[in-house]
Amino acid sequence: MHTIIAYSPIDSMVEKFQKKGYREFKMTRAGFTSGMGKYYEPRDLQITKVYHFEDMVNPNESSFIYVMKDSNGIQGYSVDAAPEYEKNEEELYHWFITKVPKDNSTD
Repeated sequence: MHTIIAYSPIDSMVEKFQKKGYREFKMTRAGFTSGMGKYYEPRDLQITKVYHFEDMVNPNESSFIYVMKDSNGIQGYSVDAAPEYEKNEEELYHWFITKVPKDNSTD
């Protein structure tokens, strides 16, 4: 798995993933989902790549995009950005994402 430091806007990366047909994985009050009524446990997913976005104005405000796939091979992404979640959902999101296994193979 690679971590890539990116300086382009998150929106442009999200658009790129959407054009590829990737689903967006999100933390909701009901659980972690990509929609379609399916909810995931960390063991059901694997992180394949991490994009780390640096804020040039405020370095403490960095964001991440996690590229992942589910156990059926469905590709998706999840955006970790401060204003994205309410406090409780943010804490649950960070707990969840740390439990998702990482793909340690090299590309």
